[in-house]
Amino acid sequence: MSIPNPDSLSLLAAMDSTTMPETETPSYSTAWRIQWRMRKRAVVLMFLSLRCQWMMKCYSHNLAPKLLV
Repeated sequence: MSIPNPDSLSLLAAMDSTTMPETETPSYSTAWRIQWRMRKRAVVLMFLSLRCQWMMKCYSHNLAPKLLV
């Protein structure tokens, strides 16, 4: 087994630290939270889109719900 050259190790370490520092790589839990948040937003947007379509359909057929004033 050969002993690695210390100069090549420091070069590799410098390359790794500049290309992908540990502070910028999200952990698994962070990635999971971001994905979960995006899924919740997608569900909310889908609900709002369907509600908007229903309201447009109601207004086009003059079936709009009456507002109590």
